[in-house]
Amino acid sequence: MKNEPNIGFLFYKDYYDSSFWTKIFLKGEKIKNQEGKKNYKQEVKRYFDNKNNNILKQNKLYPLQPLGKDHFTLKTIYPGLLFGAGYMHETGQDNEFKIGFYFDYTTGMPYIPGSSVKGLLRSAFKASESYIREIFKSNSLFCNVNEISISDLENEIFEGKKSIYDRDIFFDAVLIKSDNTDGRFLGEDFITPHKDPLKNPVPIKFLKVLPNVVFRFEFDLKDGILSVEQKLALFKQIILDLGIGAKTNVGYGNFEPN
Repeated sequence: MKNEPNIGFLFYKDYYDSSFWTKIFLKGEKIKNQEGKKNYKQEVKRYFDNKNNNILKQNKLYPLQPLGKDHFTLKTIYPGLLFGAGYMHETGQDNEFKIGFYFDYTTGMPYIPGSSVKGLLRSAFKASESYIREIFKSNSLFCNVNEISISDLENEIFEGKKSIYDRDIFFDAVLIKSDNTDGRFLGEDFITPHKDPLKNPVPIKFLKVLPNVVFRFEFDLKDGILSVEQKLALFKQIILDLGIGAKTNVGYGNFEPN
């Protein structure tokens, strides 16, 4: 990691450095003639092309040791993974990434917060008890749990009514490998919302995790109504079925077994 740039810093701090605000953004506010506006747009495009390429070309991974004793790995599939879309990241300029992204503050690597993993898993319990039972029926690992109460299982896993030492713990899911030929793990993509059917849509550029990138989902699980092995199998299947992150309704955030 020494001498390698922190991608989170590049995306949130370096992206809008002092040269952007003093030499580009403020200058653009004063330009009135058409030729000046044209040159200004080209200057902005060059600025963000350089910043974007500096982020997208990064391919060095930070080798983290697992925090949880229990884990499984999953690989992203097309079109990739988007996390942190709720964060602000735009000034209204062309060619900039206009949607936020999650980066670990220390390593600068993309990650999936443990709270999001836990929330996604619990949402599956809330949405449909029959869905959880279908997973049990489809896997012989759960042959001894057909009569258990799904409500009791949910409380045991997510409510934490036991001592702190007996609770299941959900850690951040971390990026550990890229199977892309150049080792890259970040890419760009666009969405084109149609706000007015009589006007051309304006594409919105955003950063994403590419397909073929492996994440390690980490936990510290305890035997209970389900064994540790059964909980891992259940959690893995829920993430494979539902996906995680933003825009899962159009295919983002889906994985395949690694």
